[in-house]
Amino acid sequence: MEELHLRLARIGFEAGEDLGLVLAGGYAISAHQLTSRPSRDIDFATAAAMPLRALHDRALHRDFIDVYAAYEAGYSWERLESLGSRFLATFRLYDLAERLSSIELRDEETFLAYGMGLSDIEVLSRWALQWADDIGRRLEAGPEPPSDSEPDWDAYLDG
Repeated sequence: MEELHLRLARIGFEAGEDLGLVLAGGYAISAHQLTSRPSRDIDFATAAAMPLRALHDRALHRDFIDVYAAYEAGYSWERLESLGSRFLATFRLYDLAERLSSIELRDEETFLAYGMGLSDIEVLSRWALQWADDIGRRLEAGPEPPSDSEPDWDAYLDG
């Protein structure tokens, strides 16, 4: 972590001490040694579902990298989907499948800039498309199941 980001993180943790903030985003993923991609900003969050939320909401290159890192660390597709339904009020499997399929529209150069090799990009793309296909098959079998419950905002805010 760059020195400036380290100082800003300390300030953020001190200022948000009563909120139970945790480091999120690229630096959090790096801190857990799931990936070593560079990060340009500091993200604070209160839920472990932040990488999936980012993928569901925006599907940037780094979002694919971070969610795949969580998958590689032992989070199954079902567990990631469960986190999404629990902590995202707007979570829908259909939307997640669309975002996952959008990996085909992402340029290789940006993945390469995050330190991935061509074979890594191929593995990541295959993984995202397989997950999207899996969701599609389940949705074809019947309507999307409702969330387990209403979003647990207290758990989300408590971290």
